[in-house]
Amino acid sequence: MNDIPVIKLRGPLSADVITAAAEQHGVCVRPFTMEVTDNTTGAVRYIGVPCGSTVESVCGPCAKKAKALRMVQCREG
Repeated sequence: MNDIPVIKLRGPLSADVITAAAEQHGVCVRPFTMEVTDNTTGAVRYIGVPCGSTVESVCGPCAKKAKALRMVQCREG
């Protein structure tokens, strides 16, 4: 009989791929969805807003932007 073990490789989860792509491009990993209504036409759009986290383990790109902003604010006084 065929006693060779079959090893199935699991591909990356889509959430992992999306997170890696977001971090590679320096955009927020966990954006909030904001509903915006145009007052003249009444059309509703959905816009992704960065989470603004200052903790790198939560959202690395937002934490790096917040750190850079704090450094500039400290430098300017």
